[in-house]
Amino acid sequence: MSGERGVAVEFLSKLLGQLKEIYGKLDRTKKIIIASVLGVVFVAFVVLFSVSTEKANVVLFADLPSADFGQVTKKLDEMNFTYSTSGTTSVFVRPDQRELIMTRLAQENMIPKGIPGWKLFDISKWTETDREIDVKFMRALRDEVKRHIESLTNIEKADVEIAITEEELFTEKDNPYTAAVTVYMAPGYDKLSKKEIQGIMYLVSRAVGGKLKPENVVVTDEYGKIISDFDNEFDKAKEEYTLLEYRKKIEEKARVQLLHDIRKGLERVYTPDRIQIVRLNMDFNWDKVSEEKEEYTPIEMEPDNPETPYSERKVKDSLVVSEKSAKEHFQGHGWNPEGPAGTEGQQTPRIQGERRPVRKIR
Repeated sequence: MSGERGVAVEFLSKLLGQLKEIYGKLDRTKKIIIASVLGVVFVAFVVLFSVSTEKANVVLFADLPSADFGQVTKKLDEMNFTYSTSGTTSVFVRPDQRELIMTRLAQENMIPKGIPGWKLFDISKWTETDREIDVKFMRALRDEVKRHIESLTNIEKADVEIAITEEELFTEKDNPYTAAVTVYMAPGYDKLSKKEIQGIMYLVSRAVGGKLKPENVVVTDEYGKIISDFDNEFDKAKEEYTLLEYRKKIEEKARVQLLHDIRKGLERVYTPDRIQIVRLNMDFNWDKVSEEKEEYTPIEMEPDNPETPYSERKVKDSLVVSEKSAKEHFQGHGWNPEGPAGTEGQQTPRIQGERRPVRKIR
């Protein structure tokens, strides 16, 4: 073995020596040409190696209408993201930027309509007839949405809960899906902007589909405070809310708060990846109770002077709540049989009446 190795080394030494001898006999022009050719070959080899080792772009959107294709590519140019296209229907991006791009497009409400959530996040679609498989699909979708939200620089961690409801026989009786997102800010960041919160709501809504509307996505911070409760294009003005819509909003706030408290309690015992809350139902009593109250306060005759250390306030001891007056009318002599002995009081009323004029008393 050592003999063969020695022969190979000797052959290479002779070959190298011959090449040096031939190269030394060349003139200066030929030497420059050979060096240039070798340099070009080396650069081409390096470029070919880097291209072959670079990860291929992944699909961002496919089968886009021409209008959506133009809007998406224009927005990517504005955001300075690198992308490639195939015709006028498909857009490809770098795999390490896909999640961030999807989240940024959601903030601008630029995700094309008509793309189902499983295709949007590149998840294999299972059948929706089996309830157990449907829950697994939602769990996988939840994890994908979670990763997309966490791609934002100012978010360190995110928890996503999607509550799916059982389908009713009649479509009009179906309860819409709801979702709760809890975000944990990265060090150095205080809060999310309104656009970022709207982007999260829209991203989760588009991921699930038509049964989850953006207004049914509640975003809270790490302390359980709802940060998505603001008037925007998803919400109607509060003055126009019907009573039923107002009740649903209150119920959802209470449900999200309880969901947050339950998760916090479970995280003291279990790791977050072992916690999965599929559904949380709460029953509210909306019975209307009316109460009539009548209060009487004393009349203040003299107010208190706040500049003095004692009170000058004077109030009336009694307060007239109701008052009734009566008047009597009669006509006669007004006899008075009383009096000391020997005076008119001892005389009969008839005698007195004959002496006095008739009076009217009211």
